[in-house]
Amino acid sequence: MDKLYTLSDPQIAPDGKSILVVVAKPDTLTNKFKSSIHQVDIATQSSQQLTFDRVSVSSPKWSPSGTQMAFIAADAEKKSQIFVLTMAGGEAKQITNSPTGVLVFSWRPDGKMIAFSQFDEVANKKK
Repeated sequence: MDKLYTLSDPQIAPDGKSILVVVAKPDTLTNKFKSSIHQVDIATQSSQQLTFDRVSVSSPKWSPSGTQMAFIAADAEKKSQIFVLTMAGGEAKQITNSPTGVLVFSWRPDGKMIAFSQFDEVANKKK
């Protein structure tokens, strides 16, 4: 079972030297998939895991400069939020606190801001 996994959402780095990819592996104890983001060096095909112990990791996106990446993951309340990780290392920092969860996002071309859309709170309320 260790060799069973899926790859999704490949994102080529701005310099073209590496790729971010989501790796999902089955967890037989919970009957769910555990996902993480990996960086793959195109020349050597070596892989480095960048995210650990996160729920529902998805949508990795390079910053325009390639010095950071952003991704969506569940926060402590299981709501989808945007996290940013500096490629030089360290912990990912949560940059949104959406009460309904982030759907999609995009870096501004200069890399100084991120725009995102979230679920409509009114539409999700029960009458």
